Amino acid sequence: YLGCAPDTFLGAGYQTCRKLIDDGYIGTPVSVTSFLARSIWPEGHEGEPRVSAGGTLPYDMSVYYTNALVHLFGPIRRVGGLAPHYAYRHSHPDHLRFGEPMEVETPTCMYGALEFHSGVYGVYTLLGQSFTETPRIEVYGTHGTLICPDPNTFGGPVLLRRRGYAEFKEIPLI
Repeated sequence: YLGCAPDTFLGAGYQTCRKLIDDGYIGTPVSVTSFLARSIWPEGHEGEPRVSAGGTLPYDMSVYYTNALVHLFGPIRRVGGLAPHYAYRHSHPDHLRFGEPMEVETPTCMYGALEFHSGVYGVYTLLGQSFTETPRIEVYGTHGTLICPDPNTFGGPVLLRRRGYAEFKEIPLI
């Protein structure tokens, strides 16, 4: 099963991105990079990280990124990837089990290569081993680059850099 949050891709941020692509502001889209680095360990029940099926970063966030990409480029023709999981030790010094290992039963990261029917190729990374959050989707076209907003939000910013310009410009949301 695959779910989505339509308020994100139907929000002003991704509607603006779709319009810029459709109107040719970056030329023909050829490639996309989808990237999220975040700590894998959201606090679950009684401060325990969720490390069983359905509780790690790929299960929590992949649908937002996949849905944003399909919204921008249409259906995916082929996909290949890896989904490893990494060991975990309780790292918060106030936790009763500080320093103890915990078994991880499910993928904590996801890496993929995508081919869209539209001819766009992309890479897809969800990294659950980060100390900070870095959400990013960048679209590369023949005449420009578009930096899309965090697909887990409704708004922006949307940044555009066209051929011949030295810097990205923030685009007002529609």
